[in-house]
Amino acid sequence: MTMPREGDYDFSTPSNRISIIITAENSEGEIRESSVTINNRTDLSGITTGNEFKAGYAYTLQLELQQDDVVFTLVPAEWKSVKQEVEVGENQPYVRGSDNYIISRNMFGDATGWTVRDGDWSAEENNVPAILEVGTEDMETSVTWDTANTACTDGWHLPTEQELKLIWTCQSQLKKTGHQELAGEYWSCTKSKETEGHFYYVDMDAKSYPNPATGAAETETKNVRCVRDIKMSID
Repeated sequence: MTMPREGDYDFSTPSNRISIIITAENSEGEIRESSVTINNRTDLSGITTGNEFKAGYAYTLQLELQQDDVVFTLVPAEWKSVKQEVEVGENQPYVRGSDNYIISRNMFGDATGWTVRDGDWSAEENNVPAILEVGTEDMETSVTWDTANTACTDGWHLPTEQELKLIWTCQSQLKKTGHQELAGEYWSCTKSKETEGHFYYVDMDAKSYPNPATGAAETETKNVRCVRDIKMSID
């Protein structure tokens, strides 16, 4: 839409005109420009619209182009109003991209049902980090808890019981090239609340969510998969 040029219209009154500018360029780069102006007032343009153009209303125009006996008619598409209801569900943990990071806190907050820690990992606190990196393979053999507890080094640690449950929840997403499939029972670093000298473990082959946790004597042997915190709070 263009505003009227000086001398064409009385600027003391609102503009009720629409100008369509048509620009054509031929194969030699020559440009020709034409314009069609539609006014409410017949005495200005020779075209009458019947009613004034009103603010807040939508108008459709049909444009017809003609060269010799060839006529092109541009018909506006049907006007549609689209309203889409957006339902935001609970924030759930997920594996990011092609890496082994499980995200339990992102820009939408903590994953529902998980206690996400703000500080460093502690074997005494049964929780999960904002981002958990899962090792790509197990120890070569299953071991007792004492051996498992010292198996992870260089910033890696034996998972808490909640971290193992988080891994169980996301294990299907962790099945990728270079990542050993999780199978069998895995030690956690979390002490059993029911029995002295027992520690929780999680069976990755369980068909339903492993809750409540199961404790085992520290002399039993289980698999070990090391994990570590990634120092990021937002994915």
